[in-house]
Amino acid sequence: MINFDRVPIIKGLEFYKNQNNTAFHMPGHKQNQRIFEELEFLKANVYSYDLTEVPGTDNLYEAEEMIKDAQVLLAEAMGSKKSYMLVNGSTCGIYSMILGLLNKNDKIIVQRNCHKSVFTAIYLGNLSSIYVYPKVINDFDIASTVDANDLAEVIKENKDAKAVVITSPTYYGTCAYIKEISNLCKENNMLLLVDEAHGAHFNFSSLLPETAISLGADIAVTSFHKTLPALTQTAVLNLSHSLSDAQIEKIESKLQMFQSSSPSYLFLASIDMARYIMETKGEMLTRELKANIDKVKEALSDIRGIRVLDETHLENESYDFTRLVINTPLRGNYLAELLRSKYNIQVEMADFNNIVLIGTIADTSIMYENLVKALKDIFADSNYEAQLNAHINEARKDSNLININSYKLMPKPKTILNWHEAEELERELVELDDSIGRVSAESLVPYPPGVPLVLPGEEITSEIITYINAIKSDSLKLTKSLSSKEADKIYVIKI
Repeated sequence: MINFDRVPIIKGLEFYKNQNNTAFHMPGHKQNQRIFEELEFLKANVYSYDLTEVPGTDNLYEAEEMIKDAQVLLAEAMGSKKSYMLVNGSTCGIYSMILGLLNKNDKIIVQRNCHKSVFTAIYLGNLSSIYVYPKVINDFDIASTVDANDLAEVIKENKDAKAVVITSPTYYGTCAYIKEISNLCKENNMLLLVDEAHGAHFNFSSLLPETAISLGADIAVTSFHKTLPALTQTAVLNLSHSLSDAQIEKIESKLQMFQSSSPSYLFLASIDMARYIMETKGEMLTRELKANIDKVKEALSDIRGIRVLDETHLENESYDFTRLVINTPLRGNYLAELLRSKYNIQVEMADFNNIVLIGTIADTSIMYENLVKALKDIFADSNYEAQLNAHINEARKDSNLININSYKLMPKPKTILNWHEAEELERELVELDDSIGRVSAESLVPYPPGVPLVLPGEEITSEIITYINAIKSDSLKLTKSLSSKEADKIYVIKI
């Protein structure tokens, strides 16, 4: 008999499993609650398939047999020139595409709300970064995608940039007008690199947005585990026909550098099977998923104070309906905790005023029925009406609600030093309130979604401190690269 006190991770996972939470979060297989026969087959062969590079199993980095065949099928499914299986998540794909296509000191234009891995790649490659800031969806107080007009202005001032990196879709499911952005990049001889981690499912249904590659991106990385029935850490790097053989060779060399030399065959098999499931059942199950999500939206439409994000809230953007973003007067973190503690429903993420739920083809109808019951129960409570009335009264004090809640918008720190310069200087630990006007020596990243609030070398402003305090007061997570154990302090460059 297993002594679970001696295997704390197993003990913790067993405890979580036995709570029987409804999973509106990644990974996209949702613990196989739908019971796909294909995933049950993989489950039965876990130890049989956990192999290494021996005769008959091919080699991920010199694929000539089964892995080569699988990646050919993968490229056909993803609509790319080449697609590479990734076993170190989208992060290694982001490193490889940026460092494979740019050289030291090259200038790169970056969407400021990209994932932290983009900024790490810039650091590793010693690149020069210029930021383009995303639009803000006012009704939800969230950062969205990049507008082509804003990007055009940045390009006009930085004609020597070699590439543009954007995120589409965002964590909230908003998708940039990539075709327009792609044309803009081509006109200025710049490569377009897309972090499409949350859009791995796009090419498998006519109901979903078009993929970055189909809209003209040169390269895009997708996380299979986020939205498809695949194991955590699986991803795919998709290359377009615009890339030369020399560029592809360099990307391949970076993939070997940033991936494990002992790739998991379970991960490779998981990618292969997820692609197969989506090709054979994706369209049908996506339609079923849309019907379930539409029922949720309809059920919430008559509840006062509730907003559900869709294309009517967007301008020059499309939307992935599988990402359910619900905005209420209740604090997002409070609502998420209430759903979990009282109704055993686990959402993907909560921010100040929103909860984010991920829908996938692995969901069942009963999951959405339970979600609607829980939300109606919560919103029927008298405490909800009291909070709603308080929210409305506060809004009446100032017609511009964004001014009242300005701490929710992304601060725009000024870059004083590049990351490498900041790293080489002496640093000191100071109180957060004493750091205003100082240059940060570390990165601060609210997680999820993993978008850096401040990076080494950037000036700390009062807006950043206000934002940090708001995160702390709302019990949201803020990761710090150096002073993680010092909640009220931060490392800055010593004067």
